[in-house]
Amino acid sequence: MVKLLKYSADSIDVHLKLDAVRNAPQIYIGNPDSDGILHILKEGIDNAIDESRQSAVKNKTVGIIIDGNEFWVFDYGRGIPVEKHKLTKESTLTTIMTTLSAGGKMRSGKDASYDKTAGIHGVGISVTNALSAKFEVWTYRGKWYYQLFNKGKPGKSTPTPMAVTAVPTLPHIPKSAKLSQGTIIKFTPDYGVFDKGSKLSIRKLRDLLQLSAYLHPEITFVWARPNKLREYHQPKGLAALIDKTLHELQAEASPKHFGKHFEHHSDNIDIAMVWSDAVDEATKSFVNGSPTREGGTHVLGLNKAISEALAPFKSKRIKYRADDLRAGLVCAINLKINKPRFTNQTKEKLGMVEVTEQIKRELLPELTKFFNKNKTLVRDIILRAGEQHKANEEFKLSKKAIAGMRTAKAGKILLPEKFASALSNNPAERELFLVEGDSAGGTAKEARDRQYQAVMPVFGKILNVIKASPSKIISNKPIREVLQVVGYDQSRKDPYDRLQYGKVIFLADADSDGEHINLLLSGLFQKILRPMLEAGKIYVVDAPLYTAQAGNKRFYAASQQALEKQLPKNRSGVHITRIKGWGEINPPELREVAFDPKTRKLKRLKAIKGKRLKRFFNVLGQDTDFRKSLLGVGKTVAVK
Repeated sequence: MVKLLKYSADSIDVHLKLDAVRNAPQIYIGNPDSDGILHILKEGIDNAIDESRQSAVKNKTVGIIIDGNEFWVFDYGRGIPVEKHKLTKESTLTTIMTTLSAGGKMRSGKDASYDKTAGIHGVGISVTNALSAKFEVWTYRGKWYYQLFNKGKPGKSTPTPMAVTAVPTLPHIPKSAKLSQGTIIKFTPDYGVFDKGSKLSIRKLRDLLQLSAYLHPEITFVWARPNKLREYHQPKGLAALIDKTLHELQAEASPKHFGKHFEHHSDNIDIAMVWSDAVDEATKSFVNGSPTREGGTHVLGLNKAISEALAPFKSKRIKYRADDLRAGLVCAINLKINKPRFTNQTKEKLGMVEVTEQIKRELLPELTKFFNKNKTLVRDIILRAGEQHKANEEFKLSKKAIAGMRTAKAGKILLPEKFASALSNNPAERELFLVEGDSAGGTAKEARDRQYQAVMPVFGKILNVIKASPSKIISNKPIREVLQVVGYDQSRKDPYDRLQYGKVIFLADADSDGEHINLLLSGLFQKILRPMLEAGKIYVVDAPLYTAQAGNKRFYAASQQALEKQLPKNRSGVHITRIKGWGEINPPELREVAFDPKTRKLKRLKAIKGKRLKRFFNVLGQDTDFRKSLLGVGKTVAVK
């Protein structure tokens, strides 16, 4: 029987002032965790940036101080109005700090106080105040004023701003930075409303300030904490950000290839971009200096402008899609617009449909001029697009082919007969061992922990997928079986959303043939199962070649000389043995070497980027000796 719940006027909660923020912080800052703490600090930084950008402000410096649990933000701007507001009948400063949707960034035209800011809703700094145990503000309006707040409410000692003769000494900042005007905020987050253990990520704050320096080349960012003082200033702006991104991608934009930079700066758009030898596209987008990590309509406009500007150069011989033209593109675009509208309060995606056409209309003639002057670059872009398209088609395993991996009746993945699964139902704790041959597979099945360790024998040197066609890949039984077991399913919208293992571990014999098998397996993961590499899930057993038994203890080493150094001085009756294959040793020995987290050593394989990935793919099918040297792309670590 359904219980009827009481629902009347008394059931309706009305949150006045900032109570709504404290009751549901996730609506305003996303998850109330470490990122949420950074978010409320960023609201203060955004305000200081917006104020420093105004033409009337001479000293364009934004300062941030981290002093234990206290955060400071200051600027040299115009200050916050303190006179009585005609609507609220209280100080404007108090209104701004304690009221949602109260701010000076919502107007445009002749009545505007700000131009093209990231914030328009007037909820920013009031949310910081609401989620702070203590919040203090000093602001200069002809003279200095001060007000204190506790958990979003004016302090009893300062219910309204009070005039003061001076501002506090800024910790960890040189005395020369003393403010003669501007605004200082100082706050301590109310950790009771954040998830337990949440604290500010210094790394993420540093990254934010470094990025802000590229986006606001006219502003100097000063960041201080105990015994550390940093200054970030990037007068070259987005062009410098492009160079930094190329370095991070280990990519090149040399004149021989795609070295022509495109830049365009106007009242509406700042953009810099270059085509590089990177594998994928890397576009960073912003609106009024605020990152839009999910892109939005401004990025769509950019993409359309690129496609239409390159359309006259299209070759009848070369097939490609519009997306393929952006292979290797490294780009940063910052849209400057009044009253931006985002799809959510965290402003990660621009939602203004009209912006798409505006961006395209402005960039298309500029890109057309650029491409007409750089036809060698255009030729390279189109050739690269053709290669990209071919590669995409080549490695797109068709749904028809994947259907051959399923039973006709249940639609479930057909698992190989010799595969030994684990008992655990938790993919995160399960480990899959890809072992060389049937003999080693039998030993491995006895050595493993059946609760969470699965074993899949792989026979012989598997197909080199780098040069193979889709039909050849899917018809290759060892490859098909590996894809089936790990849970890769191309027929799904996200082929990787049902991966079955937290670790996949290669266990081939410790010889040149085994290394070759491991390398071919790594090629499969680099090309088709790359997200598993990027997530740090792929390992190789750092296998010893020699072993010896001395008393009750067994020793292992990569060389005979290294093993002899471990053995006791009295070595009578001790015989050193070279391990020929995992199928020839006892299960307890294999358990110690590969399966026991306390004793095994693993190499974590990394996802290769940029020039190294291109070299990896080129060499994998051509130079057998060099292949073997490429396997050590990680470091040996003890992994539990």
